[in-house]
Formats: sequence, C-alpha cells, structure tokens
Amino acid sequence: MGSSAQRLGATQVVADMVLKQDKPDLVVINVFQLSFNETEGEGYTSSNLLAIDFLPQSLSKSAFILKTFSAPEWPMAFSETIRNHTKWPEAKKPNRTFSYNNEHYHYKGFLTSNNTFDKNTFIKFEKKYEKQNKIFKTLPHLAKKRIDAIVTLFEKHDIPFLFINAPSYVYDTSASHNSYAKSIKAYLTKKGHKFLEFNEIKEDIGLQKRHYRNPNHLNTKGAIVATTYLSKYIRDSLQIPLTKTPVNLKANPFYQATHKNKALFYKKMDSTTTKKLFGITEAKLYKTGEESYNVLFSLSGDTIGSQPFRLVHDATQEELLQYGDQKVFQNRNKTQIVHYGNFSNIDVLTYKNKSFVVFPFKSPLKQFRNISFHGGDRRGTIAFSIDTLTVKE
Repeated sequence: MGSSAQRLGATQVVADMVLKQDKPDLVVINVFQLSFNETEGEGYTSSNLLAIDFLPQSLSKSAFILKTFSAPEWPMAFSETIRNHTKWPEAKKPNRTFSYNNEHYHYKGFLTSNNTFDKNTFIKFEKKYEKQNKIFKTLPHLAKKRIDAIVTLFEKHDIPFLFINAPSYVYDTSASHNSYAKSIKAYLTKKGHKFLEFNEIKEDIGLQKRHYRNPNHLNTKGAIVATTYLSKYIRDSLQIPLTKTPVNLKANPFYQATHKNKALFYKKMDSTTTKKLFGITEAKLYKTGEESYNVLFSLSGDTIGSQPFRLVHDATQEELLQYGDQKVFQNRNKTQIVHYGNFSNIDVLTYKNKSFVVFPFKSPLKQFRNISFHGGDRRGTIAFSIDTLTVKE
C-alpha cells in the first residue's frame, strides 16, 4: 500500500480505500522520520500526488486534498488532466524505439534489486544525515496525531496492526534519526501498540552490508532475511492466525527458473550462441496471466553485460485492434509488433544457485506467428525463432 516517500497521512487515505473492499488478517505499517515530514515543498507535494492519484474519488481522498493542499492547488490535486494541461502543446508521439526499462523487476508489488553499495555512496549518505542534527526527546504533536488517526481507522474495522521500522545500515550514524525512532517507539509503547524495531535486532537476524542496495534500503537478499523474520514474529510472538491464500506459482519467476517443464517453449543454446548472447544458455517462455508473459533466460554465470534486445512477432491490423489502449510499437511496414528493452547486470536474479534474467511483456493474442528474440551486440543474434506458437491454457 506504499509508494516512494509516502507520508502516513497519505497512507491513511489508501488504507481507507482498501478496507472498504477487503479485510486483511493484519496490517503492517512502516514508520520512520520521513513518514511525518510534512514540510511544504515540491518533494512533499509530489509524494502525496503519487500516493493518491490512482485512488477513486471518495470523501477520505477529498478531505485529504482540502487539508493538505492550498486552495490554488486543489484543481491540479483533484485532476491529473488539469495538472498537465500546460504540457499539451509540447506533447509528442513516443519514439518507435521506446526502450522498456527492466532495471528493477516487480513481482506482486515488490521491487527487487540485487546490487549493493560502495564506500562513496555510504559517505554521501553519512554527510546527508550529519546535516540533520536535531535531537528529539519526544515525538512531535503532528506525528502523534497521524498515528492516532490511522490507529482509529484500523480499530474501527477491527483489523490487527503492527508498526515496524525497517532496517537501515546508516541508522546508527545519525543521532537525529536515532532519537526520532526512539520517540516513535516510546509513544507507541505508551499507547500499548505493537512495534518492531528492526534496527535493534538487524545484526541478530543476520543482516550485513551485502544485504543493502544503498545505506538506507535493503536489496532482494536483505528483504528475504527481514521478511522471513517478520513472518515468524507475526506467527510466534503476535500469535495472529493468518489466512493462507493460494500462490500463483506460474507467475513466479523463481518457480519458473527451476520448472522448465511448465514453459510454453524451451530452447537450449549452443556454445557459440551463448557467447554471442553474453552468457545466455537457455530460453523459456511462460504465460503468467490472462494477457501477460515472461521470457526467462538462464545464464552461465551471474553477469549478462549490457545488451539491447527486441522481441518481434507478426500481427495483422485485425490482431492489432485486440490490444485496445495498450501502447504497442510496430515495424515500419506495420506488419510486426516489436517489444524493445535492454539487459544489464543489475537485472540478474539468482535462485538455488541458478542465475537468470526475465523480460515480461503483454499480449492479448492466443497465437504468435514468426516470434523471435534478438539480443547480443546490436541485437544481432537470434536467441530463438518460432514459426507458430499457440498458447494453451
């Protein structure tokens, strides 16, 4: 339920919408100093718009906009169209060679990243935190107000909740952030609310420098360590009975990486092709949803270099109409649909000592004709080519 730099006030609006449609077994809320930073400015405005733009209109959303934004900002807060109308004269058609950015892989709302940070990055974070030297002896009034309001919402719907503070590698170097976190804990404890401070136990659960993509955020491996502990904490300490829901394994790339028999198509590369494709040894195509697919490439190592690619297949004008509002790109003769992208080492995922990269794409078609994948140097090597591929449910 969160977006980048989302404040707790915006989280309450999102939660209000979710709870009207569903009743979760437990709500976990990550709170830290930025959650309550409502200093006026472009960053604060942007974070709020990012959080509420996708929400349908409601009394909760309207009240949030009227309280959070100034009167002159109300029209643009209520309407993205009004907000961007000044850009219409400069609007251009997208370039035919629009590149899909696969720097991070998303699955079920989670962003994964397998990189770690270097010494220079840590120094930059240290300097940023050193400038924030205010020590908090008690939680500010606005922060208490935001916590009380969202607690009231969860209690109204009879939903158990748990506050946490996610692990941060740079946490211990900032006296200001440290004092704010302790103020959050003190207030929640006084109110009798459950609070899990990961920064007090991060070394005990095995988190190390290699588990962070930057000094303030976990990478994929770190997220697995933290969520594994969190799930056990919920089960053993909170003793909250959680409803088990079916997992759609066919859409899980980590499952796909070890179950090639579930693929719509499979091809093993010869050594020459593997070299030209910078380590790609196998290609597999999976159907992950009603109109979504994954092309998964197994690798000989944990690198793939930097290589642009394209996925191409034939399409008639009648078939093109099936795409509806989905943005698609065609070749110059309008006879093919082309999906562009670029692989780099940051895209490499590893599971059970197997490394791979994934390219997701969408298509409503039930049959692909002359579908091929071109990668390597200047997209000059064909990874696979299929005359006709019929999709079976």
